[in-house]
Amino acid sequence: MTLFHLTHPLVLASSSAVRERLLHATGVPFTVIRPKCDEEKLCGEMSGTPPRDLAIALARAKAASVNEIHPGWRAIGAEQVGGLGDEILFKPGTA
Repeated sequence: MTLFHLTHPLVLASSSAVRERLLHATGVPFTVIRPKCDEEKLCGEMSGTPPRDLAIALARAKAASVNEIHPGWRAIGAEQVGGLGDEILFKPGTA
């Protein structure tokens, strides 16, 4: 039994299995929809931005991409960005 009553569907705007498991553990009913946003383009546009600000912008873009398809739904966007000070640590290209 859930303690929450939602008037609109809750959506996790993510393709992360870990995030899905974490949200599922709350007991709140939700649907998963893969976000359709160009993360690489946004990262390029925000070059030089502190990691925290980039993570927030990416999470908002993911949620917004779901809201474009399903207006009124409650979308949760999430992102993690590794950083050292104000430097973003991107995924390595090779081992």
